[in-house]
Amino acid sequence: MLHAALYKHTEGLASDLDTSNEMVALLQEKLEEKDRLLKKLMSQNEPKDEPNESNCDEKSDQETELVVET
Repeated sequence: MLHAALYKHTEGLASDLDTSNEMVALLQEKLEEKDRLLKKLMSQNEPKDEPNESNCDEKSDQETELVVET
């Protein structure tokens, strides 16, 4: 009788372990998918042309000069 109870308990633990391993695999896949999406979004948001920023600065300087002249 004791062996049967021990066997049943061990079987339950093995089942729990299998369930946990499946959950870990599923969560790992989701994490990798989110990581790929994050990298894609970050690459889309990287500045492509830095000279445009300097053009904006020049435009601001020109606007300031116009204000000073009037």
